[in-house]
Amino acid sequence: MQKLNGISGLRGIIALIIVLYHLQQIRPIQGLADWDWALYEFFNMLPVVVAVFFILTGLLRSLGYWGYILHDEKKPDIRKVIIDRWWRIAPAYYVVLTASFVWGIYISGFSLSSLPQLLSGFTFLNWVSPTIFFPTSVNGPLWFIGYDMMGYVFTVAMMIGLAHIQKKYIYSSIIAYICIFLSLHGIWVSLPWIPGDGILSVWFPHYSPFIFALYSIMGIVIGGLITGYRNMTKHIIWDVIFVTSIVSIFSYLWIIRGAPDLAYSYPMSPYRFPIIPGLWAIAIYALIYSRFCGIWIDNRFFTWIAGISYSLYLWHGLIISILLMTIFHQVYTSFTDWSIFSMATIALSLLVAWASVRWIENIRK
Repeated sequence: MQKLNGISGLRGIIALIIVLYHLQQIRPIQGLADWDWALYEFFNMLPVVVAVFFILTGLLRSLGYWGYILHDEKKPDIRKVIIDRWWRIAPAYYVVLTASFVWGIYISGFSLSSLPQLLSGFTFLNWVSPTIFFPTSVNGPLWFIGYDMMGYVFTVAMMIGLAHIQKKYIYSSIIAYICIFLSLHGIWVSLPWIPGDGILSVWFPHYSPFIFALYSIMGIVIGGLITGYRNMTKHIIWDVIFVTSIVSIFSYLWIIRGAPDLAYSYPMSPYRFPIIPGLWAIAIYALIYSRFCGIWIDNRFFTWIAGISYSLYLWHGLIISILLMTIFHQVYTSFTDWSIFSMATIALSLLVAWASVRWIENIRK
């Protein structure tokens, strides 16, 4: 697989932003000045970076198939694809899921209702009902894994479809995929769901695997373009486009700061679809062909973070919960305590993620 300029470092940056977002969710907010409150509202917009992971799933998984379709390269072995993905995702995820389940029992006691949640996590099916959306009660970020796995499955299925048709039908097929998943999302949200509690009353059923499949399609399109035009050279114009896209994303978020989760999206869905995901897709494509931005983003630090980004995502929610319950009890009222807590969380999360990669993620190697 060809090296994609800047993509590794971008994954590292996004992982760090997600950790910072979850830390600022418990930041003391009493008596904030107007400028500080505006900043707080802006940081609440940052979950849109999760869209990058869905787009990258489509991009990275589609490249092997695009090589087969456009350049008659070896066709990916679907059995190997599935096995490799399972070994990439499952070991660390199952360990964290189990640890989170045990920690939840320790702090809240055992409840029979937690078993369906745990099962949904182990089977990557937490997306099918609001009652099992969160696989555990103490590590909220784990909801993403089941959705990401579905994005992976949809990407492989779509690419297998494209690999079995004539090239002249590829564009129309991609449009058909978009229409199919939009229709499935519309059907999904129209079902008579029982309203969820808390944030789920907003998120579910609008957080559907079908809407996220559209993000994967953006990645698939990027994969087709970079595979079809492999001889395209890097140019500073792509740096300009990348910077413009990033500035546009965060300027837009600043303007709409404080908006409800599903506002400024059509259909009503996560991450300000299609504007923000579309800008992310443009930024990712431009980054790959940039002359300077990709080199800078792929620096040693961000690349190292990228290498542990999956475990960092898995573990940081559990570490936040453990530190809050055992050491830091005043973070909601003391900015000093919150700052120390945040630094401790980041340091411990990086350490645990590194250990997780070395002894759990790489268990197969």
